[in-house]
Amino acid sequence: MPPRSSMTSLTLCEARWCLPLTRLVLVIAISLTGAACGDSGGGGGDSGGGGSSGGPVDSPATLEIFQASLDAIDPDAPDTVIAIDPSAAEIDADSNPVGALPSIGGTFTDGNLSSAKAEWVVYPRNDGTLQRVATDLDAGTPTPIRVSSEADALPYCDALIANDMRDATNARLAYGSDGGSCSGDLAWRVVTLSDDELTDPRDFPGQPLEALVDPETGAHRGWLAIEDGRLNRLAPDLSVHTADLLVGVELGEVIGATAN
Repeated sequence: MPPRSSMTSLTLCEARWCLPLTRLVLVIAISLTGAACGDSGGGGGDSGGGGSSGGPVDSPATLEIFQASLDAIDPDAPDTVIAIDPSAAEIDADSNPVGALPSIGGTFTDGNLSSAKAEWVVYPRNDGTLQRVATDLDAGTPTPIRVSSEADALPYCDALIANDMRDATNARLAYGSDGGSCSGDLAWRVVTLSDDELTDPRDFPGQPLEALVDPETGAHRGWLAIEDGRLNRLAPDLSVHTADLLVGVELGEVIGATAN
């Protein structure tokens, strides 16, 4: 299960990411069993995707963070590796196929994101905790900050970042684990990057399909999720905003995007 996107100024997880510079329009390919459309209640039509919004943007320089343990390179001193966290969980198909993920921020004005950059990187440690580090070049060597009271994130089988363009620390991380070797059904939990070590992760209702962002403000706007064969729109607090957008859903995938 590969990670889901980053940006050119950040090299993470063996450089497998790129920054989505368009507002996502959710086009869903779904396998149905006796599927029928539910009442959407008008929800979802005014929501863009949880990636970035707007056209091409300037990306400020950041530390280029990569995962061996967890290290970084200053673009102005590319011959020097900065050790960040030797306890970061290594990429492993059975226990951590995801690795580190970025939280994207910048300046969001009139529906457009400018000065886009990965402000934080969030990842699991070998002890099962979740950590985040900043990519700010001027802040010195990044210091890992614990995210929530989570102490059992491994196996870290799948994960999805819900960006908040107004405040990158308000981004959500949804992550799934099966308690084994990432070969079974996943139980999903969610944290906010600003959660401290006294804040417990929340159970995610079903499986997250896509994070939503307010196209006007850039704020996190909730999720599309599949639960018990139903496609629901969730509010940021994980309550059901609009139920039964579709029923009889076995699986779904976001397959398209468009610019503003």
